[in-house]
Amino acid sequence: MDTKRFNNPEYKKQIKAVRNYRRVKPSAPPGKTQKVLHGVGLPNIKSQIFALLLVALFVYIFYFAKFLMIREIKIEGVDAQASTEISKNFEDFAKTHRWYIFPERNVLFFSKSAFSSYLLKNNYKVAAVDQIQSKLWNNLSIKVQQRTEKYSLQVGPNSYILNSDSTIGAQLPVAAPDQPIAAPTHLVIKDTADETVSSGDKFLDPDKNSFLQKVSADIESKLSLPIESYEVPGKASDQMTVYLKKGFKVYFTTTTDPDLYFQRFYTLWLQLTPDQQDKLAYFDLRFDKNAYSCNKADPCAAAIIK
Repeated sequence: MDTKRFNNPEYKKQIKAVRNYRRVKPSAPPGKTQKVLHGVGLPNIKSQIFALLLVALFVYIFYFAKFLMIREIKIEGVDAQASTEISKNFEDFAKTHRWYIFPERNVLFFSKSAFSSYLLKNNYKVAAVDQIQSKLWNNLSIKVQQRTEKYSLQVGPNSYILNSDSTIGAQLPVAAPDQPIAAPTHLVIKDTADETVSSGDKFLDPDKNSFLQKVSADIESKLSLPIESYEVPGKASDQMTVYLKKGFKVYFTTTTDPDLYFQRFYTLWLQLTPDQQDKLAYFDLRFDKNAYSCNKADPCAAAIIK
């Protein structure tokens, strides 16, 4: 053991100094404000000015930077009136969230999901929000599906407006006994099941409603066959009957690809001569690989199809 070093007076003096060292605690600055600033790491005027400028910069960017504020909105999928209403919805949404920590009008903090939920809740004409894109330099692009009155739904003695997204709308007034029944202003969908429906309910699920829209559009546009009405045996059923103004009907199953169904219908229809078309009672396309036709003079025309 090196005892020589331990006996050295200078070394002993250093050891003693280390043992007796006490860190001098800086005295707190006078005044409450200075104490708080000192406590948060801003002990001098330079650091305080820098922090103040930084806060001012953030306030400017969050609330007042015009180049970051959404000013222009492009809306797709709706008519002019609905577009105006959606623009107003955005203004109301932005005003409601104006003084939040992250203001929604600022393109950096705009919440697509929050505005989408707000739009669906506050605008009945919006059936779905397909896409919202916020872009720098004041631009916002919104693509929606507009809810429109599409059909007249008959359930027992009651009739309702049925919207394009299959939401049941207002109940239609019933004509007085001594008054003639007014002709429906929309295509009729008749529900033959004994069931109860209410305004606000969904009548058809999205897949069935999509099938209905697709098949109907193809029949009328590609075959030039005007549709008279539809019939479904209950909203839970996958069966659907389309009545044509030509005087025949077509049985479908909504669980199959609508393009496949239409192609089969298209092929069968074009194989018939004009005279055969006039005599047709129905096509039954509900089977995977087979299709059946029935003429008005045949016994099958009087049979009840289930």
